[in-house]
Amino acid sequence: MLVGDAILILGIYSVLFYTEWRLALILFASIPVIGTMVWICHRKTTPRFLEVRKKMAEVTAALTEFLHGMSIIQIFHRGAYARQKVYKANQAKFKDDAYVNIGVVLFFNSVFFLEYVKIGLVLVIGPILGITYGTILMFIIYIWRSYEPLWRTSEQLSTFQKAVAGSKRIFALLSRESKLPLPKKPVKWEKLERAIRFENVSFSYTDNGNWALKDATFEIPVGKRVALVGVTGGGKTTVISLLLRLYDPQKGRITVDGIDIRDIAVEGLRSRLALVLQDIVLFPGNVASNISLESEDISTESIEAASRTVEADRFVRKLADGYATEVTEKGSNFSRGERQLLSFARALAFNPDVLILDEATSSVDPETERTIQSSLRKLMEGRTSLVIAHRLSTILDVDQILVIRRGEIIERGTHTELLLQNGYYSKLFHLQFKNKNGVLANA
Repeated sequence: MLVGDAILILGIYSVLFYTEWRLALILFASIPVIGTMVWICHRKTTPRFLEVRKKMAEVTAALTEFLHGMSIIQIFHRGAYARQKVYKANQAKFKDDAYVNIGVVLFFNSVFFLEYVKIGLVLVIGPILGITYGTILMFIIYIWRSYEPLWRTSEQLSTFQKAVAGSKRIFALLSRESKLPLPKKPVKWEKLERAIRFENVSFSYTDNGNWALKDATFEIPVGKRVALVGVTGGGKTTVISLLLRLYDPQKGRITVDGIDIRDIAVEGLRSRLALVLQDIVLFPGNVASNISLESEDISTESIEAASRTVEADRFVRKLADGYATEVTEKGSNFSRGERQLLSFARALAFNPDVLILDEATSSVDPETERTIQSSLRKLMEGRTSLVIAHRLSTILDVDQILVIRRGEIIERGTHTELLLQNGYYSKLFHLQFKNKNGVLANA
């Protein structure tokens, strides 16, 4: 459309110059004026269009948060607060939106006013130059025709500028480079054969020297189960984030079979690791696709075998459509325990060398926890495992327990060894297992 309009305007002015160049030259003088007006309009409105997109994102975010937490809003009688919050975000967006739309309207009305100025000039100057009435009429018709592209553009300008503003935000995000340097010649790592090792690893999320992990050194031998325990904020999740290479440590290094993980392609590293989170994520689709994540390397038989191993098959078979049952938003048609078993089945189906469990049973009730404990043991059987747990009952039989406090490993050993040390782990254990009379149950 733009190309066609450009050819149309070029053709119109060519005919006008050929017919009466003096009058055409006078009319052509308005082109720089229009160009200046376009430049001013662009300078003034484009930043506001970008602000409108940002404010629209804020409105959407506020709505999403309150809709997802609707039950909490209702229970605590905070409906008026939620409405006021969304109203303020919407008003801020409306003000910027009104500003740019009024600006666009004023701009185009000013441009179209020049159309009538041009027609007036033709009617006044034409007879003075001795131009015939037929030529004057032709000029007037061509002036009308030359403004048709502007009418079309005016209808699309608001949409166009919103799209430009939106694309700027998208491309700003896409152009951000990863802070993790990629290896120029990645080392191929196909399977864990010896051990994962943290060597004097220190890491901070900020530049103020507040270490989330400090001088951590430990080893996870192949086939062994290692647990990380400690209070919230001690550095347990940081260990997992570094192992998965979501971040790189500022000091020290992490190796797998003696290879620095920074020398392995990120995809190659993560393909040998599986993570089971406390917050279970289920995606749109059916049960089978949530276990396989639609990977072509995982067959239907592998999906069902993984489900049987972790005992998820028992409840999946009872569903009307079995593995073809559709999963509703956030998996709300399954209980917490069932969603957890599906996440176990997913981890097993990918057949990882290393299994990482991040508080996998912390948010289920004790009865559900007992139900999935056997599945958890089957999942970890013969597999190198790194387990984060607040409930110490889930890690009593692991090969080694690492106790982390304020980013430092302060104790290590088996459950029995740590209890006999009567240190920090022993205090945590006694806090969890003492009953009202101060007696340890099943100590």
